[in-house]
Amino acid sequence: MVSEPGSTLSVDAKQFDALSPALWNPMGNALVAAARLEANDHALNVFCRTGASALPAAQTVGKGGRIDATDPSAGMLEIASRKAHALDLEQLNLVHTDSLTPSKTSRYDAVIVAYDLFTLPDPDAAGSELAALLRSGGRFAVSAWSSGAHADFAETLVGICTSHAPHAADHASRVARNTRRVDTPEKLMDWLSSLQLGNVEIAPTNVSVPLTADLAWSLVEGTWYSALLPEDPRTREDVRAEFVQELGEDYVLNANTLMAVAEPLH
Repeated sequence: MVSEPGSTLSVDAKQFDALSPALWNPMGNALVAAARLEANDHALNVFCRTGASALPAAQTVGKGGRIDATDPSAGMLEIASRKAHALDLEQLNLVHTDSLTPSKTSRYDAVIVAYDLFTLPDPDAAGSELAALLRSGGRFAVSAWSSGAHADFAETLVGICTSHAPHAADHASRVARNTRRVDTPEKLMDWLSSLQLGNVEIAPTNVSVPLTADLAWSLVEGTWYSALLPEDPRTREDVRAEFVQELGEDYVLNANTLMAVAEPLH
C-alpha cells in the first residue's frame, strides 16, 4: 500500500483552496478533459484535494456514473464536500484515506491524478498501483509540472527555509528529483511507458499565475511546500516576511504543466 507522506497532512486546506480560481480549477478542468470521461463512467480521482478535478469529473459522468475521490486530508475533503453538496453531485464519493485507493477490487474507466503523485517517496510504485486499476480501454490521466515551473519560487523558498531549518533541503531535493523525472514530454512518456501504458498523448500547457503576497504564501502553506517550514510560529513568520520580500511585488508564477493521458497495454 502506498501512502502519502505524513508531512503533507499538515497542509492548510483553506490556503490551498485560495488558489483554486487562478490555478487548481482550470488545471483540474483540463485534466478531466484529458481523461475523456463519458456519461456513466466509473472513475478514480486520487489526491482530489478541494475538488478541482473531482467536481468537473462528477459533472461529466452524470447521475449514472460514479467518481471515487480520495484524499488524506480531512480539511481538504470538507471543502470539497461543501462544493459537491452545492452542486448536487451525489455521484461523487469522497473518501478520507491515507492509501491511494478506496478498494483493491474496483476496476475503473479512468484514473485521474494531479501533481501530488510526484511528491510521494516512490511515484513509480504509486503509478503502477493506480495503472493496475484500469479496465481494458481505460484512461490514465496525469498532470505534472513542466521544466522550469516553480523554479524561482521554489529556489527562493528553499534557500530561506534551509537557513532556519536545515532538513528542508533534503525534502525539497527529493521532490525536485521526482518532478524532474517527468518534466518534459519525452520523460513523461517514458515514465508512463514504464507503467505498461501506451497510446500516450501529452499536451504542454503554458500557465502564468500572478501572485499577491497572500496568494504566494497560500501556495506555500497549502501544498507540499509547507513541509519545508520551521515548526516554531515566530520563525515561520520570519520566513514568510523574508520570502514575500524576496519574491517582490507583481510576481508571476510559472505554472507550466504537462497534461497526459495513456491507456493500459493489456
